Amino acid sequence: MYSELRVLFKHIRTSVEERFGRQTNLPWQSISAFCFLRFIVPAILYPNMWGLYPGLPSEGVQRSLKLVAKTIQNLANLMIVSSLRIM
Repeated sequence: MYSELRVLFKHIRTSVEERFGRQTNLPWQSISAFCFLRFIVPAILYPNMWGLYPGLPSEGVQRSLKLVAKTIQNLANLMIVSSLRIM
């Protein structure tokens, strides 16, 4: 499995470098965002599918998990939050 991930990450990195160049951190940022988007965020949003929690969490917990996943994804994308929106 690790060799497949290395090939995938190399493809992502080289594709980004071809399009945007090597001067920025964008190739590494894109790999980081991919990992969070495909592996970590789904485990946070659906813990029951990954064996982390038996059954579906309550609606309140699901909402909290959604906000946590959104925050982590924004951090992985190196986004800066300019304003706080209270819900």
